[in-house]
Amino acid sequence: MSQHKGGLFQICSGDASDGLRGGDGALGCAGQGIGGLMKSLVIALMLASSAAPTDEPLKPTGKWTVEYGQAECVLARNYGTAANPMIVALKPAPLGGSLEVVVLEPGGRTPYRTGKATLSLLPSNRVIENTYNSYGFEQKGQTVTTVNTDEDVSAELKDATSVKIDLGTGGVKFVEVPAIKTALAALETCQVDLLNGWGVDPTERERYVKPPITSATRSGRSLWVTTVDYPNDALRANKQGTSTALWKVTLDGRVSECRIVRSSGVPSLDQATCNAITKRGRYAPGQDKDGKPMEFHDMRRVVWRLPYSR
Repeated sequence: MSQHKGGLFQICSGDASDGLRGGDGALGCAGQGIGGLMKSLVIALMLASSAAPTDEPLKPTGKWTVEYGQAECVLARNYGTAANPMIVALKPAPLGGSLEVVVLEPGGRTPYRTGKATLSLLPSNRVIENTYNSYGFEQKGQTVTTVNTDEDVSAELKDATSVKIDLGTGGVKFVEVPAIKTALAALETCQVDLLNGWGVDPTERERYVKPPITSATRSGRSLWVTTVDYPNDALRANKQGTSTALWKVTLDGRVSECRIVRSSGVPSLDQATCNAITKRGRYAPGQDKDGKPMEFHDMRRVVWRLPYSR
């Protein structure tokens, strides 16, 4: 793992999902990754201070960090205090078109909950409504909250000075994002490197006109991989994991050349991921900005969990 420091952010190479860590006010590159927050988050639980007011955004306590992962690039920053730390991470889809916002806080015993969320970019007042998921890792003393957008907000995000996440009864996360334009430029370098490494032309993201994702589209895609696809050998061996797949969509809207870009560690789960997506995945034929037919790529993270696991 390597680390490159700049005046506004740090660039780390390694596994993005394991590379975010807190501690001294800046996100570092070594150690246990997100799991490395365990000690500071447990301490925070013990100290338990009152939450900061939400009418003013929290100021960052560290630099932007760009994490180079196997299948994603992550932009993250520390907020809060030593007694009540918080990390906000931005995970744009490598192929564009969506953004996942992740918030890490103390509270490992937090029960799973989901609900409506509103993501606001200020000062443009761009508002995106979607759902959020929040869950705790008791062993690590963490609460993880995720909010996804089904649209490209990169242009508005570059000009944002603060970001507000309203989770309704789940509370409000409101943070300043100074120098985000510079940090996003570094993140784009990571994404271009990632796509080139996969053999995908990065300019495809600008050429392909991605149709809006509707509730019907989202519902249909949720059925591409189901519990009946769980491999028998993995069930017998109590194996679970997360597979990230990348594939090409042909001119007739069918899935082709599916491959795993981040393995679950269980070969049968990886194979089942591509088998199911290739069998059931269907798209409207792709078009470029001139209305000409074109092939394009898509990807998905499939979480395989045993029905009795927590």
